Amino acid sequence: MSDLLSTVVVIDYQNVHLTAHDIFNRDGERHEALIHPQRFAQTVVRVRNERQHEGHPHAVLCEAIAFRGLPHSLYDWEQNRRCSAQAARWRADGATIELRDLKYRFQTAADGRPATDINGHKIPIGSGREKGIDVLVALTCLRKAVQDDVDLVITVRGSGTPISTGPAMKPRLTAGTTSDALLRTHVALTELDAEGPSSISQVSSSAPYPRSRVQLMRW
Repeated sequence: MSDLLSTVVVIDYQNVHLTAHDIFNRDGERHEALIHPQRFAQTVVRVRNERQHEGHPHAVLCEAIAFRGLPHSLYDWEQNRRCSAQAARWRADGATIELRDLKYRFQTAADGRPATDINGHKIPIGSGREKGIDVLVALTCLRKAVQDDVDLVITVRGSGTPISTGPAMKPRLTAGTTSDALLRTHVALTELDAEGPSSISQVSSSAPYPRSRVQLMRW
């Protein structure tokens, strides 16, 4: 293994974006607190390296992956255009951006069927909501953790509940490559404050194949 750890940073974009707004720009508009995934990942790796004890290997960023919900063009054309344009720009800057369609609830007619507007389109109730992003983040971390060319996987979420690695999750994570990934993975929980990550606390160190490590950072 090289002295530098080949590192992938996986980002739950919406949670990190909203947390950044609450911490740094609470009185401003949310669109003023957008996060550039590639630059953010570079900062995460840089701060991690600065806080490593002497003799511990530093990391080098190989890929930044961000998962983000995408509003439907029929129900929020402007936000769909903005998100798509931002994703194109971030991809051009080197990040991997995965957009997942938001899920909507729809009005129903008196007969129980979906109500439609004059154009025949279903009428949403409120804004769309993200569904499945946290699962995609977790699966991406496990998939990357077993790649031979990846030494370190860091997943950065917002202030929500961290991914569980306790007994409650084991029945759902016991088949095929997922089980192998858990065996190969060290999981560490790191708290991120406004200045960066605090010290890493080791949660699981009994895996027989500790080549690849996953760090879950909460901000």
